[in-house]
Amino acid sequence: MTSTLTNFARLITALALTFLAITMKADTATNKTLFDFQAATNSPAWEVVNDDVMGGVSTSRFQVLTNGCAVFSGTVRLENNGGFASVRSAPLRENLTDLTAFVLRVRGDGRSYKFSARTGAGFDTPLYQLAFTTKRGEWEE
Repeated sequence: MTSTLTNFARLITALALTFLAITMKADTATNKTLFDFQAATNSPAWEVVNDDVMGGVSTSRFQVLTNGCAVFSGTVRLENNGGFASVRSAPLRENLTDLTAFVLRVRGDGRSYKFSARTGAGFDTPLYQLAFTTKRGEWEE
C-alpha cells in the first residue's frame, strides 16, 4: 500500500492548468461567457482552497496574467492525510436558465483535474462535477 501511495504522490507532485475562458452554452447557438481572463473586469475574486484547511500541506496559487490567461499551479502532498489543491470563484449572480453545458478552454500538463459547479452559493447546495484529463501543452475545450 505504501508504494502505491508513493507512486500516486509522485504522479501528482506538481500541477498546472491554464484557462482562457469559461463559457456556458445552450443547445442552440446561445453562449454566455462567465469568465474571460482577457477582460480584467470580468474576472471576479478567486480563492485558493487547499488541504491545509484540514491539516494537509499542499500548496497552490491562481494568477490572472497580463496575456489574457489565468494559471492554476501548485504541489499536492499526501502528508498529514492531505491530498488536494483547488481554486474557486466567488458565487456568480448570473441567470443561466436556458444554458445546458459548461465549456472550459484549458491548456494543461497531461494530468487529471476536476471541474465543479454548485447550483447555489451555499456549501450544501447540489454540486455537479466532471473529471477530465489534459493533453500536455495543448489548448482544449
